[in-house]
Formats: sequence, structure tokens, C-alpha cells
Amino acid sequence: MLTELLTIVFAALVLLVGLAGLVFAGSLIWVVFSSIGGYRTIAQIVRRWRRNRFGDIEQQERAVTPDILYRAFNSLEIGCLVLDADDRIIEWNRRASLFVERLWREIVPGCEYRALMAGLSNSPLLELQGQSRAAWLELRLSRHSSVQNSFMTRLTDGGQVLEWTEYPLKEGGYLLVIADNSPTFLREQRLARSAAILASTLEAAAGAICVFDQKLRMVVWNQQFIELFAFQRSSVQVGRHLSEFAGLPFIQGRVIDPSLEPTQVDSLRDKRNHQEIYEHILANGTVVEVRRQLSEEIGIVYSFIDITERSRFEQQLTAAKEMAEVANSSKSSFLANMSHELRTPLNAIIGFSEVITKELKRSEFNPKFIDYSQDINLAGVHLLEMINDILDLSKIESGKFELHETDFRLNDCIEQSLRIIREGAEKRNLSIKVVDPVQPIVIRADERVIRQILLNLLSNSLKFTLANGTIEIQSLITPTGEISITVTDTGIGIAKENLARILEPFGQVDSTLSRQYAGSGLGLPLSKALTEKHGGLFRIDSRLGQGTTVTIILPANRWVNRGE
Repeated sequence: MLTELLTIVFAALVLLVGLAGLVFAGSLIWVVFSSIGGYRTIAQIVRRWRRNRFGDIEQQERAVTPDILYRAFNSLEIGCLVLDADDRIIEWNRRASLFVERLWREIVPGCEYRALMAGLSNSPLLELQGQSRAAWLELRLSRHSSVQNSFMTRLTDGGQVLEWTEYPLKEGGYLLVIADNSPTFLREQRLARSAAILASTLEAAAGAICVFDQKLRMVVWNQQFIELFAFQRSSVQVGRHLSEFAGLPFIQGRVIDPSLEPTQVDSLRDKRNHQEIYEHILANGTVVEVRRQLSEEIGIVYSFIDITERSRFEQQLTAAKEMAEVANSSKSSFLANMSHELRTPLNAIIGFSEVITKELKRSEFNPKFIDYSQDINLAGVHLLEMINDILDLSKIESGKFELHETDFRLNDCIEQSLRIIREGAEKRNLSIKVVDPVQPIVIRADERVIRQILLNLLSNSLKFTLANGTIEIQSLITPTGEISITVTDTGIGIAKENLARILEPFGQVDSTLSRQYAGSGLGLPLSKALTEKHGGLFRIDSRLGQGTTVTIILPANRWVNRGE
């Protein structure tokens, strides 16, 4: 008894020493008591103590493992049904129960696969997609037990998609897995729809299209691409490298990209997000506009548009424009060259009519001849003025009109112009006002041309101003040093929509009053052209029934006596 007590005491001492890390002291005590059988005694005591404290650990592990597996089996987000070798359901999880109960009824142990499929086929929630229920059931049974047999079912109440897959088991039977594949199915549907839209868009495009990826391999094209270049279908394949097209001549020497050599293909990788547009003529005469878009995300996108008709039309339009320019130049040249031939006989007519008029006044000849000769003179003068206007306008258009510039006083030029129209104004009781600056204005210009402009403007005002009206002419220097000449009348005015027309050669406003007077319609267009020939601006403002104001602005560098 004393020996056992001492053994227990020393055993406790050994445990304490071992826990404290005093290896040397523990080893010494262990050697002493190992000689009296202490080792076996301590081992038996420890085993007995562990058994009493924890029980049989291996037995507990064997008891806990099935419960953990079962709970994990039921917590899966996919449905699982285990069928034995006789096609009978022997086990299932909670998710499988939910799926089957929604379509059919509660799962019963021993239910056969055939009965399960028959129940599913009769479910009102099953979308058969045009199949009969019998055909659907027959297809399911015919594919049963094949290697990883898989099929999809879509439900009518919300479009949920379930994927059913069979996996054979080594011990016999198989595992039927049911997975909710709705997100994947919908995503695939959207991708398929996008692919269909893309394909339809490519085929409906106005031209040929082909696309190469970032590695310069062909990925997509449309039918027009094949037809435009007359490719063989076998020569256009997914994955074909761009270099094969760049160096490969097709029917009658056609190539996909005439600007690209095989050795230059790799250099395209350095031109990301770059677009080029060029034209290429195929061997059959077809003109193609090529657009090459290089994208870092996609690769290279080629589009080809047949612009043969557009090109032909542009060529015809260019040829017609050139012919019109030649014809217009010829007309202007002809009129300019005819100046001598036209003016010479007119000068003779006017001269002889003046002589006749003078002689008839001295004699007692029939007085009517005097009127006739005066009419001849007036008609000749008018015809000469009109021809001069036409010739001047033609010279300006042909670039042959030259200015003969001198320094002169603008006030004197205005007065000379007024002297010519003053008699006609007095006959119609028109008031003429002249607003001159205090300091006379000396300008450098073609005096004859400036006088012609003023006469044209004053004559128009005289012609279209009613009796008792007013004509005003004003000259001044603007704050910026430009020379401004303004002619204002209280005449019939011009409608806004007709302002552009009266500035065209031979353009006239179609009104009753205007047709009472002769006129070629060249006065305003010629005045505008002559003003612009001096580097000036020509502006016209008018209101119907209220009158017209025409303003001429000559550049500041034509003001000679600036510092005086």
C-alpha cells in the first residue's frame, strides 16, 4: 500500500516537472522509478484517466461524421437525388425536394426514375417548346443512364431554367443533380440575341465589312465582303491572318488592302485608335472607298463601300463645272473683245444724230425731224450706257477690269453726279439733300468708276421715288477711318425676299411701277462689283413702301488727306 502511494506521489511530481519544462529533473526521477515498474504504472493511470475524462474518441468521431455530411448535403444550393441500380430514389436533399415538389409532388422513397419523369412531363409549369408531353417523356427515357446525360427544363411561371444532369456512381446507380441555371441561361440568351443582332446588322450594312482581332486574325465578315471581292468561301475563314490577305491576289488581281504589304502587317500594332480612309479601284473598274479603323480593344475593322456611281457622278459634275467655267470665260472674253466693234458704230450714230439735230435747228425743215433726231440720240446714249455696263461687268468677271486711280475730292465727284440728275428731280418735284463733312474728303480711287457708282445709285432713287419725295446723299469718315457714302430715298422700297434678286445681273423686282421705266437691271450688281473692286463693302437696306438706303464703305487706306 505504501509503495502504491509513493508511486502516485512521484508520478504527479513527474507530470508537474514535465509541464514546467524541467527536462533534466524529470528524467532523473523517471530513471529512479522506472526500475520498480513505474513506467507501466504511469501509462496505465494516464490511459485510465483519459478514458474517464473523454471517453472513446474514435467511437465519438464515427458517430459525428454522418451527421456533418447529412447537414452539408442538405445545405447545398443544388438539388441531389441518389438512385440505386434499380432506378429507385433512395436519398435526396432539401433543395431537390423543393424543385420536384414545385413541378410534381413530394418525393417518396423508392420512387422510380420513370415515374419522376412522367410526373414532370405532366406538370403545367413545364415549358415544352413545341414538343408534345409524350415526345418529351420518350426523349428523356431514351437518354437515361447515358454518360452524363443532361437536359434543361424551363418553367412557365417566371422563366426559371433547371439543368438536370446524371452522374454514374461506382457502387451502382447514379446521382441526379438539379441546378438552377437561370442566370447562365439568360446570359447566354442575351449573348445569342446580341450575336444575332450583330449578324443581322452586318448583313444589312450598306457595304462590305470584315474584322480582325488584336492578333490580326479574322473573326467576322458579311456576305457583301465575299461578293465584292469575289472570294471563294473556302478562302475566308475564322482565324486567318491578315498577312495572308495582304499578300494574296484574288480574281483579276484584287487584294483586300492595296496599301498594305505583308512585311508591314506587324507595324499595325503600333497604330492603335487610328482611322484611315482611301479609295481603291478594282480590276473590274469598281471604285471602293476603304475605311480602316484600328482599335486597341477590337483590332482592325475594315469597311468597303462601292462608290462607283458616286465617283462617276462627281466626275460628270466636275466636267460640267469645267465646261460651264470655260463657257462663262468665253462669254466674258467675247464681250470684252467686242467693246471696240460695239462702241464704234454707236459713237457714229450718236455723232451723226447730233449733227442732224444742229443742222435742222438752223433750217426751216420739218420740225418733227428734230424730235426724231433727239430720240435717236437718246436711244443711242442709253444703248451705249447699257453696253458699257455689260462690258464693265464682263471685264470684272474675267479679271480684265483695271482701275485707273487718282487723288480727287469726293465732294466734287458727288456734285458732278447730282448735276446730271438734278433736272429730272426738279421735273418730278423731288427734294435732293446733300450732307457733306466740314472738311473736304480727298480719296485715292478711280474717279470715273466712283462717279458711275454714284450715278447708278442716284438714278435708281430718281426712278423709284414718287413725286414730292426726297433723295439724300451723305459722305463721312467713320470712327475707324473708313470712307462712307450713303444714298437714301423715300421711294417704293424693296421687299426683304427680293433683296438678293436685285443684286444679280439683270435682276429686277416684278412690280407695276418698276415696269414703267426702262432699265437693264445691271446698275446695282455693277455698283456692288465696282465697290468690291476697290476693296470696299456694298450694303443695301430697304423696307417695302418706306424707301431704300444704299451704303458704300471704302477702306481707310484710300483716305488721302487724313492728317489735314
